[in-house]
Amino acid sequence: MESEKMVGLRPYRKEEADIFYGREKEVEGLLQILQKDKLVTVIGAPGTGKSSLINAGLIPRLEEGFLAQAGKQWSVCKFRPGISPIENMAYSLTSTGGLTLDGKSNTEDFSDYHQTLKDLGSLGLVQIYTKSEVNNKKNLLIVIDQLEDLFKFNRYFDHEKSEQDDLLINILARTTKIKETAIYFAIVIQSDYVSYLSQYVKLQEIISKSQYAVPNFSKAGIKEIIENNFLDKGISFSNKAFKSIVDIVLADPTFLPNMQFLFQQIRITKKVNSNQKVEPVDIESLGGVENCLKFAFEGSYQELSEVQKNHFEKICKALYTFDIDQDSRYAQIMSISKVTALSVKEISDVIFIFKSKVNQSFEIIPRAITGVEKNNKKTLDLDDIINNKYLLQRNWEREITWQDEEEESFKSFKTFSEITENFNSGKASLLFTPELELAKEWVENKFHNSNWAKKYRFNFKNTVDFIYKSIRFHEENREREENRLRRKRKTTRLVVSVMSVLILIASALAIRSYFAERRAIESKEIADLNAREAIKQREKAGLEREKSDSLRIVAVIAQENAEYDKILALEAQEKAEKARTRALIANKKANQQAEIAQKQKLVADTEREHALNEKKNADKAREESENRRKIAQIESEFYPIVRKMERLVEYENASDELYQNKVFEAIDEALNKYKEHFQIQKDIYGTSEDTEGTYMILQTALRVLEGKNSYNETSMMLYRMRKNTAIRSIDSYGGSILAFGGDDGTLNILNTINKSNLEIPINERIRKIRFINPNNILIGTFEGDVFRVDLSQDFEKDKETLLFSSKNPIVDIQINSSSNDIIVFTDKEVVFLDDSENSSNIQKVSFKIKGVDFNGDQLFFASNNEVFLYNGENIISLPLQFDYLANEEILTFNFSKEFLFIGTESGKIFTYINNGTIDGRTPLEYLGTLVLHRSGITKLYFDEENNSLYSASFDNQILRYKIEKSNFDNAVRDFISLSGHEKWVWDLSLTKNPGGKELIVTVDENGNVLTWFKNLEDLANKVESLLNEQKKILPNS
Repeated sequence: MESEKMVGLRPYRKEEADIFYGREKEVEGLLQILQKDKLVTVIGAPGTGKSSLINAGLIPRLEEGFLAQAGKQWSVCKFRPGISPIENMAYSLTSTGGLTLDGKSNTEDFSDYHQTLKDLGSLGLVQIYTKSEVNNKKNLLIVIDQLEDLFKFNRYFDHEKSEQDDLLINILARTTKIKETAIYFAIVIQSDYVSYLSQYVKLQEIISKSQYAVPNFSKAGIKEIIENNFLDKGISFSNKAFKSIVDIVLADPTFLPNMQFLFQQIRITKKVNSNQKVEPVDIESLGGVENCLKFAFEGSYQELSEVQKNHFEKICKALYTFDIDQDSRYAQIMSISKVTALSVKEISDVIFIFKSKVNQSFEIIPRAITGVEKNNKKTLDLDDIINNKYLLQRNWEREITWQDEEEESFKSFKTFSEITENFNSGKASLLFTPELELAKEWVENKFHNSNWAKKYRFNFKNTVDFIYKSIRFHEENREREENRLRRKRKTTRLVVSVMSVLILIASALAIRSYFAERRAIESKEIADLNAREAIKQREKAGLEREKSDSLRIVAVIAQENAEYDKILALEAQEKAEKARTRALIANKKANQQAEIAQKQKLVADTEREHALNEKKNADKAREESENRRKIAQIESEFYPIVRKMERLVEYENASDELYQNKVFEAIDEALNKYKEHFQIQKDIYGTSEDTEGTYMILQTALRVLEGKNSYNETSMMLYRMRKNTAIRSIDSYGGSILAFGGDDGTLNILNTINKSNLEIPINERIRKIRFINPNNILIGTFEGDVFRVDLSQDFEKDKETLLFSSKNPIVDIQINSSSNDIIVFTDKEVVFLDDSENSSNIQKVSFKIKGVDFNGDQLFFASNNEVFLYNGENIISLPLQFDYLANEEILTFNFSKEFLFIGTESGKIFTYINNGTIDGRTPLEYLGTLVLHRSGITKLYFDEENNSLYSASFDNQILRYKIEKSNFDNAVRDFISLSGHEKWVWDLSLTKNPGGKELIVTVDENGNVLTWFKNLEDLANKVESLLNEQKKILPNS
């Protein structure tokens, strides 16, 4: 299918380099960093094409024959850490065939490699490579893709507890520092996780310099993709359609996967070679850049059966977790199966339906990544991890709803679980309305079951039991209250009924009595007044009796009410007593809690202060990392500019006006980039440090302006011996007079200000040159003679000019700055000459003298593996911390005010701390070792003013390091290589150019006297001045 040529959501592969467009500049930037630091760290947001840049950009470019330490051939071992980083690294070393010459896998070595990595730790990879077939025959590139795995899958790999991540980082950091081994690294990591790397101190030293932030895709890059994938197939885009894509992707690079997927869908829907044009309506029908993934997901979902839809919802909710990882979207198949109660087959069937349509949206990560492509399988293993990617890019409403529901379910579970724990510890009561209603609704939700709860850390059974207990208590309490009220109402009604009956009876009796008395009065007319009075009294008594009966009934009712109130009062009193007791207990607990809280507050304050300090440190580390990233970003742009300038040197018509304009344009670009780099360093650090990139871009600019193929052909070359014979020694006086000589037996005197030159034949191979004053020079030869040359008169070999003669070659000549005595060193002798220049003292030694230097007034010289102090009487072996020199051969050494540097035959530079006067008893403290040269060290020179060490070697290199006691390891990271010599460098010194600018001057085996500006800004000024001069000659420039 044509659509298969469009990658969609997955990264490009190596074999798809021919369809990977729009990233050529970025690939060149990666190559520059990789070549310089042996490590490149590719960072960017998810979906911005980091892995594709490595797979289809960097790797194919290397395999085309990119020259590196072991030549032009490359082996590549690529892996992602997953949750078994060391095991996966071992698999990549065996399954890819990267360590065999025929490229065939050597899986039988897996166990051995895995054990070697664990046993040898940070040196494990070097050991494996050194013993492999490709050692020094192929460069080895280790690609660690998606390094964020170490921090992303916390439930299955805890980087704070595991030692595997530390081992992986130590392997990376240590291997890159071993310059003799042709192992290179490319790391890919999401920008959100870069700050996590600050916790690895050894890596932090090198990672910031190697960072390459993937830039946004350009409009031209998108146009190139369309031209190469659509236009040549007869499919074109209207301007509006093209703009609708470009505007969104340029504004938000995270939509790059959407764009790739949209292009794939367009290729599916449009017929090839049909001369069709893509219009905005076509793009909108697929959802456009922003919604194409959403459309594809909804379409795939609607094709599922109802059962499968239910399964898919359960699987998605099982992937969402809001507990330990805050907001994660991954889970192992075993966990998903437990949570959803689905079988592995049921899960696999649904997942692979979606993978067939939207591929990498569901990423499958095996526990051990053996090299077998798991994503092509149709069944999943229990320990596989499913990672739900591109959630933000697809913005699918159905999925967002599921995620919101799961988050609310988790929050409720967490709340009710915490209340349950507090209740069980006596800190909380049962639930009451309205919380009880919410809890009841939550517990009755069909999704909230014991399987669902397994992915969270809370006790589901205890929480559910507590909620139901609250429900039962609420119901029982309500029933009891209703019964009490019912009894009270019944009692009240009974009392009222009895009282009413009694009142009716009393009224009836009163009426009857009244009528009987009235009849008696009528029948007894003759009754006297006393009888009438008696009747009145009786009537009064009857009324009183009725009143009394009524009051008695009311009293009975009141008494019953009083008894009931008394019962209630007693119950209230009892409750009050219990409440008072509880209050006393609560008060006591509150006091205790207050004391605990106060103590916890003190601890919290301390921890908060510590946390603030940690945050400040972290912020500082992040700021430093970001600053270095900015600088590295600029430096990554140096190499393409250098390549552009180098191509100009090869231009056939180098004299025409078009060529000159191209040169001026390239040099302007180089100078502007240098100034930008200079200024950003000054803005960040207050000063600007020279880097290898700035040296390279300015040296190349100078070559192009002067039309030279190499630096040693430029105006920085001071002198070249006519027969290309070796220059062994050079010395300077007054900053402008140079004296040098070597195998042709001629002493050359050169004035760097007026360019005058004087040649004096010595007719012996010159080994050492030393100025006494402007007119007198000491010459030591391989034949064992020391001559004094007076520049004010002709030189002749005689007794006056021959100061000393020995059967042994002269090694060095020193002049004591205090006494002005001359000290001559042969292979076996130390000779002290007095003012009359006659031999006054010859001290023979039992070893071969390899180097000589002064530390203040103290004289030191070295044998094969020891440094000696001469105190005027005795030769004392200098004690050094640790016995690192036992298996080394010293070639040279150098004292500075703060350091002692010892260069060896193996190319190592051992560094010790010099605290001033050395007593010969206290061992010098070891600071570290510089391992960057590939062969013996010929010369060491320390620039006190700039704290810079210069080292020359038989590997033809001159290296410059920034040396700091507090941050010695930075010297290895920030070194600068001064490239220009084609054969080994024998000596170096200081001089000045006619403008008074300080120069480092070096001499080599081919008879070249080459200079370098000590201050790189002076070279920039030279380039700019030369550019302006040439522009004046070409008016139209």
